[in-house]
Amino acid sequence: APNTNEFKFAAFVGRLSWPRLRMMRDLKTLPGSCLFSLMQRDVRPFVRMRHKLDAGEEWMDPDDTVDSIMVDSIIGDTTSLDGRQVRDQYDPDFNTNLSLAAHYHRFGIELVSETYTRGACYLPTEKTVRPLLFRKPIMIYGPKRFLQNLRDQGFRTWGDFWDESYDQLEGPERWSAMWRQIQMLDWRNDFQDLLARCSDIAEHNRQTVFDICRQYEPGSSS
Repeated sequence: APNTNEFKFAAFVGRLSWPRLRMMRDLKTLPGSCLFSLMQRDVRPFVRMRHKLDAGEEWMDPDDTVDSIMVDSIIGDTTSLDGRQVRDQYDPDFNTNLSLAAHYHRFGIELVSETYTRGACYLPTEKTVRPLLFRKPIMIYGPKRFLQNLRDQGFRTWGDFWDESYDQLEGPERWSAMWRQIQMLDWRNDFQDLLARCSDIAEHNRQTVFDICRQYEPGSSS
């Protein structure tokens, strides 16, 4: 579909975690700027078990409570393109990635929240590969040096267009640095022009995905 870019950003957060809740909370302060996709199911079990990699307290403001602020007021009134019923991407009867891809003409920059975000790890999932494949600029909440590892694989990132020093951080500090950049991008009057200037990177990254995939085709030398 032709690009409409009715939203500046998209956050396809899927399963809930503390960083993703905080991301949603902050993004909702930019009315009309972000397209959301999230999973509403299992909210209460999530609250009970917390998240093994992130303590809720480090993502909340001092006067917050889990039920009244971090869950009910964020999830309860958040409009999701899929009605908050995203099914797991491994469900053989439903391809979440293709479903989300149908909305890629509607926004400019994807805000990715990766699965593994702490410590010395680098494991890009479909959350990162999908926007690369569909020619979208991205900002990534992940572990330290995630962007550098992408570059080491041959991808290009967007340091010429916004500050990517957040890649040296992890946890709440990483999101805070990303959030400052998102706010500045939201205020820009030349947002559409900026997207146009990112197009060469987008094409390069799409081709790089194909090149990497070819290395693992049956009969390849890899």
